[in-house]
Amino acid sequence: MQAATLQDSRAIPAFAQALQERFIRSLGPFAVFSAFWDTFSKAKLPVHRKSIIYVVHEAFMRSRKEGSFEQWRPSCVGEFLLKAGKLVRKFKEPRRQKGPAMPSFHGRAPSRRRGAEADERSSYCKVAAEWKKRKCLKPAEFEQLKDSWDLD
Repeated sequence: MQAATLQDSRAIPAFAQALQERFIRSLGPFAVFSAFWDTFSKAKLPVHRKSIIYVVHEAFMRSRKEGSFEQWRPSCVGEFLLKAGKLVRKFKEPRRQKGPAMPSFHGRAPSRRRGAEADERSSYCKVAAEWKKRKCLKPAEFEQLKDSWDLD
């Protein structure tokens, strides 16, 4: 997805629909979700990683009660979501400091990256909670996701 596409509120639902109707059918779930992991793991910006998770979320919400969901969900979990845990678990809450923030050795302000990563992780945790609430994953799959993503 390009930056302009990410601004379009219809982009993720449209991609989720294409995922279900075209990509999974023609390429197979293993190939599709392996490509999702490859793209997610190489993404440089949180907005790109989040958009991939949101496409999966949209596809889950659309098809969780359909028979075809059972055919592709295991590949999504195994080839993408559990592997994504390698990165998701690294995005932890920033450590709280007592007193004012100390500048780094080079005189620059401390990085805001930790805060951005914690915000990214928070988004993933909310999506996972929604999947549990809506019963998108089997209990055993959710436990695996919980372990992989280091969810509370």
